[in-house]
Amino acid sequence: MDTVLTGKTRRANVCFRFGGLGERTNGVLGLSDSRNFYCDNGTIKAVCTAPVLLGNGQNTSYSKAEVSAIRRLKRYSETGETHSKHFLFMTNTGEVKGQKNALANLYDFSQSGIGMGEMIDFIDGNYRSWGAVFGDKKCLLIDDQFLSSELSVEKPNGTGCYFKHRLFVAVKPSALVYSAVDELTNFSSSLNDGGKISFPNGGGEIVAIRPFKGMLYLFFEYGILKLDIKGFPKQFSTEKIEYKGGKIYGRTVCAGENAILFMADDGAYRLDGRSVKEVCHGFVKLPYAESKTEGAATWKGKVFIRYQVHNGKYETLCVSEDGKGCFYLDDTPAISQGEGGEVIFWNKEFNLVKLCEEGTAYNYEATLSTLDTDMGTPKCKLLTKIKLIGKGVCVLGIQNGKRMQKRLVEFVDGYAEIHLHERGEIFSFAIDTFSFAEVREMNVEMRLPA
Repeated sequence: MDTVLTGKTRRANVCFRFGGLGERTNGVLGLSDSRNFYCDNGTIKAVCTAPVLLGNGQNTSYSKAEVSAIRRLKRYSETGETHSKHFLFMTNTGEVKGQKNALANLYDFSQSGIGMGEMIDFIDGNYRSWGAVFGDKKCLLIDDQFLSSELSVEKPNGTGCYFKHRLFVAVKPSALVYSAVDELTNFSSSLNDGGKISFPNGGGEIVAIRPFKGMLYLFFEYGILKLDIKGFPKQFSTEKIEYKGGKIYGRTVCAGENAILFMADDGAYRLDGRSVKEVCHGFVKLPYAESKTEGAATWKGKVFIRYQVHNGKYETLCVSEDGKGCFYLDDTPAISQGEGGEVIFWNKEFNLVKLCEEGTAYNYEATLSTLDTDMGTPKCKLLTKIKLIGKGVCVLGIQNGKRMQKRLVEFVDGYAEIHLHERGEIFSFAIDTFSFAEVREMNVEMRLPA
């Protein structure tokens, strides 16, 4: 049965501005839909995604298992130009695969019994690209030709990093091993090369290691330490960061340019390098349980944290690095940091998509979408007109409860207008652009109860 709008009404509008994570302050409605949006500034957020292509220009898909992390390994020529790009995948079952292009067979590194953990990528001074896989059983170093070497690390804990020409690996129960400088497979203890540091009072096991502003930050289950890596190992020093929050989920720890954000079992937290504060208090959905397939990535002053909000369901929390704004994204079964700082999602169709570059024309097929919103009022409303700013051709989808209608939009002199007579309470919108199309802004006009 359709919702009915009766009595006196008034006009209102909500503006969506696209381009990466679009946002626009709405001067008419005081938004209150805290289920999907953090609306202290009256903003509605929108998301743009586009396919991630392999070196031969084809999209890639891998449907055998959900991917929990992906990394790109570049191959460079002697002049420093990119020669080719390869991919490493880690699945939610702990398998590690490699693929050189969309048609090539998958290289399988899983027979090494790596277990669950993290992957990183880095480039050495000779234009060689490497990937390191830190499992909770074994660790591997993989080059851009998919040649792998097992690291001589006992009892790894599934996290590590590359920092100042060394590999650092967390080991159980609460210690850190490090390689010699530029000898990434040499972990033999010596005065000036590799070695091991134990932290018996760190606060449980090390669950994440993140470089930030020239320092290494060690995240324990219930504590944080700052490690200053300078000179020879005997000159390394530590400083304890005061932390009184709950158990830290290591795979959610993400370092942006100005802050590290992470999820604990009692909320979301921000570390500026010196102190820790809770962010988005009262809005964040508490984790249901710690999971092996959590993930995090950063992009343009925002950090994306994917975690399990209740049994079997994952959502991605987006938090600004200053901690003053946050909202949720749907349909992100996996998330990883991509090339050049981009954020990569592995969507429900098992295809790679990335967030569009903010403020640029889309010039490729892309999807812009919003979450469900009540436009700031839970009451019935009548959508009467949608105005769009852009160029080219796109398809606009309008979801009203279970009913979806799609309209073909053709821009003339940068503008397009669609007339509607759509009653409802909760709406969402999706725009599919064709090649060389661009959508900048969408204004929704409606009538509300007076």
